[in-house]
Amino acid sequence: LNFQNERLHFSDVLNKISLDKDFTRFINDPTFHYKVTVCIGEERILCSGVLLAQQSSVLKQKFREDCGVLIFEDMIGVCNSDAVLHECVRFMHGASISITPTNIEVILKFGSWYKVKALTETALNWIHDQHLCNGVSVINVLHYIKLSNCLHSEECTKLKQNVFFIFRK
Repeated sequence: LNFQNERLHFSDVLNKISLDKDFTRFINDPTFHYKVTVCIGEERILCSGVLLAQQSSVLKQKFREDCGVLIFEDMIGVCNSDAVLHECVRFMHGASISITPTNIEVILKFGSWYKVKALTETALNWIHDQHLCNGVSVINVLHYIKLSNCLHSEECTKLKQNVFFIFRK
């Protein structure tokens, strides 16, 4: 991952990873991959298996099944830019993420489908802060309701609650 243009502080990483699980569970596991090769398009990126597994049981299972290789095949057809997937992986390693109206759908689906709680919360908060609190068109409301149907139930409920909040104003 290219972190040259961004200063990362250990506290930023700690704020994004789930510390409710004990990291030592990986120590005596001979099948655990500490280094994971993430494949995004033609790019191969060496990543921390511990950081990925700590934040997502889904990703941990995927790279265990594929011998330390992680391919986001679920995102094919959803993501038209490898850069957005790259941003999601960088986020899981402590980098900030730039959310825009053009990439919010991919980021939210990535977070929900792979159960990356911090990424999903960041995306839902962005929708709330940028769109719902500042007013949003009916078209955007319908888009978010449609998008919520593609998410896991918890995120679906949160997004729909945010959208329906508009109608109460």
